[in-house]
Amino acid sequence: MNEELTRLGSPAQRSVDERQVPSRFRFENTTPRGKCVSINGTGIPRSSSDQTREVTSLPKQHCPRKDPDSRSEDQDCGAIDCRTPYTQTSSSTMLQLPITQFLDMCSAGRAKWKEIKRQERKASKMPAPLKSFPLFPKLPTEIRMMIWDLSLEARTVEIQWTETRGFFTRVPTPNVLRVCQDSRSAVKPKYPLCFGNVIYPPSTAFNFSLDTIYVDQDLQHQALHFLASLSAEEIAKIRHLAIDHYLNLDFEIGGDIEYDLMEAYRKLASNLPSLREYRLVHNLGYCIDLDIREGSGPMELYEEWPMGVWMQHCCDPENVHYDDERYICEEHDLPDAGEATAGLKVPKMGCMWGWRPIKK
Repeated sequence: MNEELTRLGSPAQRSVDERQVPSRFRFENTTPRGKCVSINGTGIPRSSSDQTREVTSLPKQHCPRKDPDSRSEDQDCGAIDCRTPYTQTSSSTMLQLPITQFLDMCSAGRAKWKEIKRQERKASKMPAPLKSFPLFPKLPTEIRMMIWDLSLEARTVEIQWTETRGFFTRVPTPNVLRVCQDSRSAVKPKYPLCFGNVIYPPSTAFNFSLDTIYVDQDLQHQALHFLASLSAEEIAKIRHLAIDHYLNLDFEIGGDIEYDLMEAYRKLASNLPSLREYRLVHNLGYCIDLDIREGSGPMELYEEWPMGVWMQHCCDPENVHYDDERYICEEHDLPDAGEATAGLKVPKMGCMWGWRPIKK
């Protein structure tokens, strides 16, 4: 056994045995003195007297230098963090480090890497939305009222009629009226009860600045009655009016007198001093040839087909044309308003699509 140890300990035999060390764990004597070579991404110092030997990967954050005085400070060896201060240690001593000390060095590097990643994840996480704002009641009254006003949304208020209720709507009242007493008191003056008469009291909360009055085809039997029931104050404040396109038909009463309802509403629009928008609504639910289903909720107005309609319709190739580097289906084009808006001087007027979204 002593002879075997003597044989393995001889320089010549070590030179032969170390040839079988994998290439990733050894380096050749081809680098000038004072330079660093990179093994597995780690800079390892070498000298001209070093022979091929087995080495172990060192932490990437330092570049050990055998002779730092023999090179300038701005000379880069190509290793990671070359200029990081490092305790001077010869390659022979480093290769002879106890395994526990080496593992401690690796553990320290991994711990630092994990800490950096943890901080990155913490910085990337968005804070959870607040479920309450305790300081809101302490804000000045003027600021609170401004915040409540900004939370208001425009609605399309479809007018309906029954013999027991008169004119009313099934469109829900704004949520801000039901949040709390502070919000209700702030916006309630903007939603007066409207559209009543001497028989039926007003019951529709309506915001003249935001909401749009929508007269559907189902109201055609009471369309003139609705016009006659509007008060002078309501006529002066109406700013947005939308009429179903199918009202543009002659409506016979008793078979003797004909009323052009669309003409009647056009005359109404010309006498509304505050009117800013007048729309003709083409209800997609009435397009039998398109086979488009709709829900039973409030009507919503669109300038383009909503996604719920797109998913139901397959365009006929005969109706598709190429325009402005895209394919357009003629069935998606809004019709022209024609004579329905002739003579009106309203900032916004024309046609829009109407559809009742399907609730999921």
